[in-house]
Amino acid sequence: MKKFSLNTKATFIFALMYMILFSAVFLFKLTFSLQALILSFGGLIAIWLAGHRLEPKYYLGAQIFLFFAEGLGAGLQFYALISFYDVIMHLCSGILLSFLGEYSLKILNKGKNTSLPKAIHHTYCLLFSVACAGLWEIWEFSGDKIFGLDSQLGSLDDTMTDIISGTAGAVIGVIILIAIKKISRTTTDKKT
Repeated sequence: MKKFSLNTKATFIFALMYMILFSAVFLFKLTFSLQALILSFGGLIAIWLAGHRLEPKYYLGAQIFLFFAEGLGAGLQFYALISFYDVIMHLCSGILLSFLGEYSLKILNKGKNTSLPKAIHHTYCLLFSVACAGLWEIWEFSGDKIFGLDSQLGSLDDTMTDIISGTAGAVIGVIILIAIKKISRTTTDKKT
């Protein structure tokens, strides 16, 4: 019998969580977004297809973020109910994307014995995250203009708040990466 990877098992668990969430929506006649329901399952499948070979910590981070952003944020309309929910989600995305920036460096350097100076390494992670925040806002703007959506609430304030929140998250993410490296270095030094 074939064993499933941790990422595939997590995908099944998240699919079950979405089913429970949206079953509760229908049972209790809660206000929900059908578009978010479709995007939740579509996102779940897209993350699995694109990233099922990622290290589990990155894969789980992406799935957890999707659940909070689409399942709870859009699906149960937390974005409308909690005034600062969007700011929190963009802050968290900045942190997650700085980690993914570091992961992209690992992928780019695979098989090569190269090491970037710490300042360049961390600057890359920061800029990777900030660039993704900007690209996301371009995506939202394009969707609003082309498909008549209202992701940006027709507001420059919303767009700028999102970019600032994502950038703040990127800074926090890089600080966490630096702290993790210091802790692992200290632990390694104590062992030797």
